[in-house]
Amino acid sequence: MTHQPRAARRILRPTTLLTLMLALGVSVTACDKAKKGDTETPGASADATAPDAPTYETAVEEAKDLPNRLTAKVEWVAQPITDAATVAADLQSLKASSGLDASQFSAMANAAFTGGKVEIAADIQIDAEQRARLEATLAKLGSIGPALKSVPVRAKQATGDVLKLAIKAPTVARKAAKEIKGSLASAEGEVKVKLEADLQEITAMPAKIKGEVGAAKTKILGLPKEAAEATAKLTASFAAG
Repeated sequence: MTHQPRAARRILRPTTLLTLMLALGVSVTACDKAKKGDTETPGASADATAPDAPTYETAVEEAKDLPNRLTAKVEWVAQPITDAATVAADLQSLKASSGLDASQFSAMANAAFTGGKVEIAADIQIDAEQRARLEATLAKLGSIGPALKSVPVRAKQATGDVLKLAIKAPTVARKAAKEIKGSLASAEGEVKVKLEADLQEITAMPAKIKGEVGAAKTKILGLPKEAAEATAKLTASFAAG
């Protein structure tokens, strides 16, 4: 990766940073709580620490991936909700096909969801395949409960993370543009056309990210409510009756 000389780096003054934060509608506190670093890649874990940011060979690669990183932050917060819907469907299917007593089924599912316990009585009359499927589904159910509870914490972290992406975008774009201009000096034909198109895309990237941050923030802030709704639907899927 090409590095800019230290003297050429631009530093955001505190007042500039605060102005941008307020313009994007994100509090200083939310950003401060997200100091664990840029994070990517959704995961349905109860751990509210998001996975690490990807690494890049060049600034051009990093700049082009900024929109994907913004999307990944939203998906990471939403992952437990997505997984809860899948588990609820699996439970309904098992409930219908296993022939288990409703109260037995509800008791096992509730134990898994509230306490993470996967306990299947030896005298339950189901075949080996159904037992294995039941065990796997209860194990998923045991992990999804804590994961759903982590959504509000994830949302707070991701709100700060998307702000940091917006702040970082101009710096990444400048570095990427410098890389492209360096290659353009000796480029010809189709290679030159491609580099010029890349330069145009990179130049517009900071404004693109700033424009998408508002929508991402709105979606993220609505996810804790969706998690509560998903929890209610999930528990209803294994209720007795």
